[in-house]
Amino acid sequence: KAEENLEHIADVVALRGILKPKKENEDDDENDTDRGVWLCYHVLGLVQHLPGFQPVPTRVKDYISFPKPNGYQSLHTALMLNGQTVEVQIRTAAMHRVAEYGMASHWAYTDGKKRSNRNDFSHELYNTPWLASIKEWQNDVVCS
Repeated sequence: KAEENLEHIADVVALRGILKPKKENEDDDENDTDRGVWLCYHVLGLVQHLPGFQPVPTRVKDYISFPKPNGYQSLHTALMLNGQTVEVQIRTAAMHRVAEYGMASHWAYTDGKKRSNRNDFSHELYNTPWLASIKEWQNDVVCS
């Protein structure tokens, strides 16, 4: 890539908040999800009103209401403090698992690329059940 100076890089400082809503009972996963989403928006409001920080209105992204096609969900915002941009991501623990290990994860793509360059067959460690079922479904559709 072309060389760029640091003034063009917006997210040198970043913070990720991973929230775990308190469960009211063990069997209520749907309400737990709703509470987690509500909590994310509540924390976004708190973050944008931190004393001394100035929110950047054009840098708010709502991937919870509008998830990426790969399932990624999170709230992103940016704040300014003394001329420094601070990037903030807010998500629940469940959203974080999808981002780190699910279809939204970047490591599987980049790590798999590095491994295939080395002719290393240990990439089997990265196979996941959901990916296997998608591959099987794809083969069924292509073969029919």
